Amino acid sequence: MGFRRPADPAAARTRDVCYGRGRKLWYRPNYPRPWGTAVSDIFREIEDELRQEHLFKLWQRHAKLVVAVVVVLVLALGGTLGWRSYREAQTRNDGLRYLAALALAQQKGLGVSAAAFEDAARQAGSGYRMLAGLQAAAAHIAAGDLKDGIADYDHLAADSSIARRYRDLAVLLSVLHQADTAPVVALKAKLAPLLRPDSPWRYSAQELEASLDLRAGDEAGARKIFAALSSDQAVPEGLKARAAEMLAALGGNS
Repeated sequence: MGFRRPADPAAARTRDVCYGRGRKLWYRPNYPRPWGTAVSDIFREIEDELRQEHLFKLWQRHAKLVVAVVVVLVLALGGTLGWRSYREAQTRNDGLRYLAALALAQQKGLGVSAAAFEDAARQAGSGYRMLAGLQAAAAHIAAGDLKDGIADYDHLAADSSIARRYRDLAVLLSVLHQADTAPVVALKAKLAPLLRPDSPWRYSAQELEASLDLRAGDEAGARKIFAALSSDQAVPEGLKARAAEMLAALGGNS
């Protein structure tokens, strides 16, 4: 048994054949590698080495900058996550202080909980600050302290971090609780921004404006406002019914 070249010259160039006792047992391909392929491999290795050397030089040149950028990105991500965690913890604490003040109001009455609501408002973010501030004002008024209650409403109205609709609500409540005592002209000036068409409190502000007209002796002005409110389909039903009653009490549209 041994290797023999096939008789076919073409086959001899492509494989070796193993014979055992006159039988062909197996053959082994014998493809010679072309010279061009070997040269191409050498050049490819050289290109790879040059590329690696170039990349290494680039890394040496810019390594500090790359590391600095990575550090900045990591710090920024950490700062964002830390700030988010802080805000979540603050909101949770704001809610707990507000709930504690509500529990005190339910146990001992709204009039004795003003200090707790004011403390919650001072430490809270804009959301709970608005809620606690409104409750503190209501607590002062319930305790007979009208001056401090109105001051709380005015403080909320001037807080630009609170949404406009809630600041306008504070203005409305401030005017409402001094409608019988403060100068009419000053109150109508405070109420004027709430009468704009896009205000969510415009109908309540119109009703309050009509009441101020009555206090000032301007029945014609009050009648005109009540007539408009009683005929406007967009006005809430309860307010429309009150306007109709007031209009009837004033003698109708005449």
